[in-house]
Amino acid sequence: MTTGVTFDEIAESADRAFAYALLARLAKSYILSVYRSREVAAALERLTAILIQSNVDRLIADKSDHSTKLKARLQELHQELAILSRSEEAETIRRLPLFASHIDTIREKTEDLGDIVDAIAFAENDDFKNLVKCFGSSMGIQEPEDAIGRMHS
Repeated sequence: MTTGVTFDEIAESADRAFAYALLARLAKSYILSVYRSREVAAALERLTAILIQSNVDRLIADKSDHSTKLKARLQELHQELAILSRSEEAETIRRLPLFASHIDTIREKTEDLGDIVDAIAFAENDDFKNLVKCFGSSMGIQEPEDAIGRMHS
């Protein structure tokens, strides 16, 4: 039984449906990417907001296993975020609508987290403390090593 529809019409209709299906999948990926970049930016803002000087000082002073693991986690997080925020992909998606502010926030907060991670690492490095003490003494600064933990503020 013939219905008067050619194979070309069927193919055209199938191609159109397939194109819309691909477009829907791309739109979903785009929306998920916007959402995820927003969530990363928001989580970083919350983290850096609680890493105030007094909390960082407590973390530096605490030598427990839990504190040691937390410091390592912060270093690991910073490394991952530094790679992500400096990547070509981040620069490319930054140009797309809705992404620029999220990528900028991720970059800014990653830098802030890096300052905090560095302050923790320097505060726990005896060689660095001695270097600061020697330099401070040569400059006439009393107790220069006390400033090490406050470098990120």
